[in-house]
Amino acid sequence: ALHAAASKGDFDAYFALYTDDAVFIGTDATERWSLDQFKAYTKPHFDKGKKDGKGGWTYTPHDGARNVTIDPSGTVAFFDELLDNDNY
Repeated sequence: ALHAAASKGDFDAYFALYTDDAVFIGTDATERWSLDQFKAYTKPHFDKGKKDGKGGWTYTPHDGARNVTIDPSGTVAFFDELLDNDNY
């Protein structure tokens, strides 16, 4: 759902999948975004993609290359995954 919403540039659907205290860690070592910072960065890209029909961005996950860790309380989950993108 996350990648499908991003690929369509569907800002609302994409961010509905995040908690209010989510942190986005990107592909570069300097990318650690609070939710508000990531929304501010993402919005213009998604808006532009909707106008030109290209969506936000498209990443394709590798089968079996997603790691999900749930903390012992069961209230926090972390995940990382191996992705492909035609531009990289």
